[in-house]
Amino acid sequence: MPYSEKFLAKMRLLWDRMAEALERGRAAQAILEADKRSPAPGDVYLPPTFPGWGKGEGGEMPDDQGLSVVVIRAHPDDPTVFCLAPADSFTLYGVCDIAVREGEPLFIRGGRTFWAPEAFLLQPRRYRVLDMSHIQRVRHMLGALVRGKDWPRTSEQEENEADFEYETYLIEVSGVVLRWQDELDRRWTADGKIDMT
Repeated sequence: MPYSEKFLAKMRLLWDRMAEALERGRAAQAILEADKRSPAPGDVYLPPTFPGWGKGEGGEMPDDQGLSVVVIRAHPDDPTVFCLAPADSFTLYGVCDIAVREGEPLFIRGGRTFWAPEAFLLQPRRYRVLDMSHIQRVRHMLGALVRGKDWPRTSEQEENEADFEYETYLIEVSGVVLRWQDELDRRWTADGKIDMT
């Protein structure tokens, strides 16, 4: 039984779209493979999933709350160690958080920064690069926080600080960051590498 011309036209269109999507996927993969540069401020990574990473006494993996990590800066004395901030899409944000509204919304939890070696960023994939203006805002906030100075904030951020849902979420974020830090302390060797065993 022959197919109608209308059916064949729809099939050709579908085939062309599938071929285009496959080509876009191949191009994106090539870009990812070619992008092997060292971490830089503004890079956003998925957190690591090393063997046994974060396993509790019962062997369960912690819930990372959909967190990513944003590179804030390299350590001034060791360019292979980075200041990182957790980031997520949870829409409430407080006075130590920076909202990134371009593209997919992202909220950098600037009050929860930590230091990690480059190996922490090499296992997972970089999936986004933020404009440096956002990183400068985090750095300004951190500098003001350390000096006991004030920094720009909105009334919404101040109101969110007292929101129970926000407070609860930040406790969860802090728990994840503490687990990451515990794992790093346990695995970080004297030569700045992470022991993968």
